Amino acid sequence: QVSRSCFDCIKSILEPRGRAASPALDEPVVDIQKNLIMDEDEFFAPEYDYDFKNLTETETYWRGGEKYERPCGWYRFGLKVLDKYPGTTWLGTTYRSIQSSPGEWPVSYHGTSKTGAGGIIGDHYQPGPGQVYGRGIYSTPDINEANKYAKTFTSSKNGKTYKVVLQNRIDPEYRKKYFNDLYWLVPIPKGTSEDEEQEMVERAIRPYGLLLKEPEDRSSEPSVSFQKRSFITSVGRELTVNMVDRSIALEALGALCTGNVTSVQQQASPAGLSRRNLQVGPRQNLSIKLLIPTVIDGDEHS
Repeated sequence: QVSRSCFDCIKSILEPRGRAASPALDEPVVDIQKNLIMDEDEFFAPEYDYDFKNLTETETYWRGGEKYERPCGWYRFGLKVLDKYPGTTWLGTTYRSIQSSPGEWPVSYHGTSKTGAGGIIGDHYQPGPGQVYGRGIYSTPDINEANKYAKTFTSSKNGKTYKVVLQNRIDPEYRKKYFNDLYWLVPIPKGTSEDEEQEMVERAIRPYGLLLKEPEDRSSEPSVSFQKRSFITSVGRELTVNMVDRSIALEALGALCTGNVTSVQQQASPAGLSRRNLQVGPRQNLSIKLLIPTVIDGDEHS
């Protein structure tokens, strides 16, 4: 949690005071780009982090009545969605077998590299030769297909390169299937306002996991350092999970959103309070409900 005094201190540093001064000649000029700020406590749910890196499928899993390809080879950061949307039926139950739960939504994956997919949202999208399916938000139930379109970034924390993909639940009522069910589209007509678009996104597709992996097969190397942490679940069960460095998750969000992502927790730290380390330029809030619209905006304008 960030105290009120820390928040006021951050605010006083970020707010302009009169006319902006010219940069000193010996200081680098920082490019002004989209800067996003978020609250880690309201964004991440570490009790749902999961390491799929060394898993292989031996059974068929089902979610929302459709085959669920678990993201084997990836690490998942759980997103805090339980208090963000009406009800929890769309997510299914927390602990269950390989079978679906009544009323839950199927799982899809979301890679957003323009070089691979032509963007999430646009006038045309061509996942296959000669196929044009229309304007909207595209995802796929196939993690290997999403891997082809995943954005990559190099972490400033350890110098390693990662791919990043969103794991979503999608309401089949608002979804169209194409190319032998490989591509799922939530149509968004031209002329839709930003407010209408956000409502359509919230109603139809909801991210609940942030997936990371290194592009090359390095199964013999640890991808990132792990920390063990215990949680008490809603049914009183103690759960111990391996946690990946959260700062790398923020870098992954920045790659997805085509901008810089920082948190109020980082900015409240001694290093974050340094004026030199704070992001420059206008800031936008990043929340769970704004995640996909922000990714869309970044991909359209990158």
